[in-house]
Amino acid sequence: MAPATAAALVIGNEILSGKVEEANVVALARALRGLGVLLRRVVTVLDEVDTIADEVKGLSASHDWLFTSGGVGPTHDDVTVEAVAKAFGVRVVSSPPMEAMLRAHYGDACTPGHLRMALVPEGAQLESTAEVTWPTIRLRNTWLLPGIPEVFRMKLPVVLARIGAAGGAFVSHAAYVLLDEGVIKPMLDRVVADFPDVAVLVLSQYVEEEYASELLADNTDSVGYLLKDRVADVGEFIEAVRRVGAGGTALDPEVVAQLLARSRRQDPLDRLTEREREVLSLMAEGRSNTAIAQQLVVSDGAVEKHVRNIFTKLDLAPDAGDHRRVLAVLRYLES
Repeated sequence: MAPATAAALVIGNEILSGKVEEANVVALARALRGLGVLLRRVVTVLDEVDTIADEVKGLSASHDWLFTSGGVGPTHDDVTVEAVAKAFGVRVVSSPPMEAMLRAHYGDACTPGHLRMALVPEGAQLESTAEVTWPTIRLRNTWLLPGIPEVFRMKLPVVLARIGAAGGAFVSHAAYVLLDEGVIKPMLDRVVADFPDVAVLVLSQYVEEEYASELLADNTDSVGYLLKDRVADVGEFIEAVRRVGAGGTALDPEVVAQLLARSRRQDPLDRLTEREREVLSLMAEGRSNTAIAQQLVVSDGAVEKHVRNIFTKLDLAPDAGDHRRVLAVLRYLES
């Protein structure tokens, strides 16, 4: 059975002008592959209603799922809701549940600008989970996701929970070697001949710690990382490929040693901003979000945003079996 298909529509003048680096497509692609959904096309457009509407109409019709990124805020250039509504021939309406949530959050400070975030295409579904309570808008097969990378990634579990497994997840194995294309070509030719259903992608690059970390980041099963000295001939290379394909590993001892040294050098808190470190320090003291807000003289909402960013940057997934707040404090204490 052919896999379900998806397309991504990235929206924003800031992307096409080069002022902001796009970071959401890679997160979406990885999440979808885990479900067995094939991301077939990515389109980037300006903040223009008619252009967005035309792309939404075409991409939603030619793919099982469409994901938009950007343009769902309250400012003048946030036109994605209007464009999606136009693409499907429906009106833009205010969602009573979202409006109520906005009024409860902002209280007396709530403005008409804030309430623009309650606008949805008529007939849209509001998707949420117990962990991510602020709704994500979905109209038929089209999801409207925010452009801010941290918030985009925070929304992905909502998407995954709704779509569910579309079939067998894609399986990807990698073997890193220090050989140029001319030397490795006959080896790859043999792999392709022996396994015609397997797609082989060749990336020419030197082996470094960063690449090794990426290779081993998601799963320690069925991975291979070999240095040049371990690939003396075609037979050894094929054996490594077979071993990895069967669920085993082919790791060079030197690679393992370098990664262990790297892990000792890295501090997971380096990714946090100064303010996020301050919030995490107060969390470690056992203070609630409200108490932290009073200490820092900021709103509860600001603290909640910092806490979400801390969870994201420390790679604490919403579905973690343990309490994320406790895990974040443990990371802080261990560092």
